[in-house]
Amino acid sequence: MIFSSIRRLILYGQFCVGIVLVMTGCSSDNNVTVLTFEKSLADITNVAMFAHSPRGKTLMESSFDRTGGNDDWAKLEKRDHFGDYILVDLKGPGIVHRIWMTGIPDKQKLYFYFDDDKNARVKTTIEGFFGKESPFLPPLCDHVSGGYYSYLPMPFQKSFRITLPKGADNVDRPYFHVNYELYDQQTKIESFPKLIDGNVLHLIEDACKNWIENSNTVSSALSSCSPAFSGEIPASGSSVLLARQGEGVLAAFSIKMIPPAEISALAKSRLGRELILSIYWDGQSNPSVCTPIGDFFCNPLRKWEFVSMPLAVTRDEFICRFPMYFGKSARIVLLNRSSVPVKVETSVNIQKCIPSTEKMYFHAMWNASVSPQSPHMIFNSAGKGHYVGCNLLAIGMDGSWNILESDELVYIDGETFPSLHGTGLEDYFNGGWYYYGLFLRPLHGLIEKAPIRTTQYRFHLGDAISFNKNILMNFEFGDSDRNRSSGYMSSVAYWYQDRPVPVKESCLNVPLVIPPDPMEPTAIMSALFEMERSEKYDAAEKTCYEYIEKYPQSPFNEMLKLRAVAYCEKQHKGDFPNRYKKILDDSSSDEVKKQAADLMWIHENSSNALLVTSFNGAAKVFLDGQLVSQGDDPFRANVMRLTLTPGQHTFAAEFTRLRPYAWLSVQLRTVKNVINTDKSWSLTDNIPALWPMVDENTNGWFNSVEEKGCPPYMSFWQFYPNAMVACQAVNFISLNLPFPGWSKDGKKVYFKKTFTIE
Repeated sequence: MIFSSIRRLILYGQFCVGIVLVMTGCSSDNNVTVLTFEKSLADITNVAMFAHSPRGKTLMESSFDRTGGNDDWAKLEKRDHFGDYILVDLKGPGIVHRIWMTGIPDKQKLYFYFDDDKNARVKTTIEGFFGKESPFLPPLCDHVSGGYYSYLPMPFQKSFRITLPKGADNVDRPYFHVNYELYDQQTKIESFPKLIDGNVLHLIEDACKNWIENSNTVSSALSSCSPAFSGEIPASGSSVLLARQGEGVLAAFSIKMIPPAEISALAKSRLGRELILSIYWDGQSNPSVCTPIGDFFCNPLRKWEFVSMPLAVTRDEFICRFPMYFGKSARIVLLNRSSVPVKVETSVNIQKCIPSTEKMYFHAMWNASVSPQSPHMIFNSAGKGHYVGCNLLAIGMDGSWNILESDELVYIDGETFPSLHGTGLEDYFNGGWYYYGLFLRPLHGLIEKAPIRTTQYRFHLGDAISFNKNILMNFEFGDSDRNRSSGYMSSVAYWYQDRPVPVKESCLNVPLVIPPDPMEPTAIMSALFEMERSEKYDAAEKTCYEYIEKYPQSPFNEMLKLRAVAYCEKQHKGDFPNRYKKILDDSSSDEVKKQAADLMWIHENSSNALLVTSFNGAAKVFLDGQLVSQGDDPFRANVMRLTLTPGQHTFAAEFTRLRPYAWLSVQLRTVKNVINTDKSWSLTDNIPALWPMVDENTNGWFNSVEEKGCPPYMSFWQFYPNAMVACQAVNFISLNLPFPGWSKDGKKVYFKKTFTIE
């Protein structure tokens, strides 16, 4: 198969003028009659394709509960002539753009049939299809935070079918989404290749490389921008950041905000809500973009660094790469609703537009809902266009994770029943099971998670949703039973239309303060754990200070001040030894004094060590046969000093299961060493003969500890603060063990780990 050099350039995502002009909707690329796998593959690496209208009708098959309940998994009732369960059966011509699944075991086989296949064209397993087997390579195909996703295009001329072969009877709850596009019968499709030869595989590898190196592509786009505005926007004032006459394409822009140095961390975080971004096209008196600037860039609560394909936030700048056509003029306005002046610098990259049959205008709208007992509206609009994504902040306020049961519902062109009906909030964003941790990908990500609060984004590139008359997109408020979750949602929707239309300006008409979060005062440690697992130590440090300002009467504040200094030590910045000493001298808390002294003591001698343990279940921990820690307190870590001589040592632990979600966490810290509970720890359910001494040569030990998932779990998230950074967050062993009777309370298991101290 021969591929042109221009396609290879597109795959590498080069931000050159020629490609931007060809692919932004300002070209005559609509005459292509044959749709190919390689063209579809090129499209999902090219940010300019956001402005292209889908050629066909966008639809989705999913496992949502057809009875109106919340049992949103496939029932596996329909079989093919082989007796295999049919998961999806589509008639073409069309292209599958996205497949998402969860709840199906990794080793379960998957079969894919295309067109007239009598035998499956693709035979693989769940883990193979989602990133473990070629050509299904990460990050185009992968699993993150409880969900399995694929963005590898799968075109078909006549039909497309996914089956679970015999043996799937044991699959308990198979959840799935399949986003696809159908075309008229005259459309010619080159179906998914029967043979993945070297040329095709090389293209797939190039596309994966493009996604992996997405941040470099964003940096290249930023370097192409030229200064457009620099000045200070006074409190309660506004400034025009860009006023451009004529026709063109705003290919990229960046905004740098520099607040007064003296304002607090909390005040800085609130600026994202207090500065309003509005964009006007072609002299319209009402904006086609109206949203708080933080929300526009997926930062509704505070400034988080991330890089996606169309949007990014660095330490200093907000960067947008959504291509934005304008026919007569473009005007960007920033309104400052805060009480302080803010210096702003703006750069833009504006390209000329060649004649085109399609000129699509970019739109973005903010909306918020507080426990309405009706769905949260992402957006609605009349006219012709296509939806390309959203970001969403969801805060549950009833003590449960029920708000993440919310399904997305998309009604197109006056439908009374949605064309797209999802299975849960985190499923739409390619996660699952209330998420297992933060993740950032070019088209989807979870930026923040805390009990019970999530900030997430998803962008539709190949899987954009088209509409000809109107569109309405909602998220349920909790499960489908009367939208009964108590909480708050806010969102920004992004879409294109064939003409500028005014968007809802609710962010100008309502207070933007987020309602009080009743979980936040006791959820601080769980929030910090999530940041630590992604090594966001700077963000965690700032969050400590925001919390202290927001909750001045909290009993946790002195410990959080100490933990903030420990984050500085983790980043190797500042005079943390003297800051530890000052907290030790000034604190009124004995526990804070003790831990400040501990953090200083570990640096006094290379033999000094801190042992930090946490257990959900009854545990005893031994070092070289001596008991060093014991207890059963899921919410409080034990911290103790040890002195270790250089050489070999052995940890041994006895653990008794007392409740679900059992875990064991042990960390030993010296100046040079960190020993964590991880998969290198051996285990057995037979008590060793010389326990608690262990012999490394004894048979019957296994290295099969499962580390899937870390707290917070549904019932375990109110952790008592301490200053031991990166201890509880990253070294839990989640005890889902293969031993008989493990699920019963009272089951004992034994662990060992031999290590060397330098």
